[in-house]
Amino acid sequence: MVEEIKVGKVSSLPSNTKRGKGGSSKLHPREVMLIRRLWFWGWSDEQIWKEYHIPFPVIQKAKNEIERQATEEFDNKEQHAVELARFKE
Repeated sequence: MVEEIKVGKVSSLPSNTKRGKGGSSKLHPREVMLIRRLWFWGWSDEQIWKEYHIPFPVIQKAKNEIERQATEEFDNKEQHAVELARFKE
């Protein structure tokens, strides 16, 4: 299954394109999605870098974004549950 992702998406990853000075650019949703999936499967930063040539700062930014999204999603679910409980009363 990892082979399918590796073969099918490497050429279309935006990390293979040129970046601005210092490599600081916005994260592409596909990079975040790929890193989320690989991180979930237990890949280390070094494995991701070796296999997909995504720079370490981009991997770290993606991990921070993934954590931020997870926290936001959790907070939204918690808020929705409180509103639903109030509505039921």
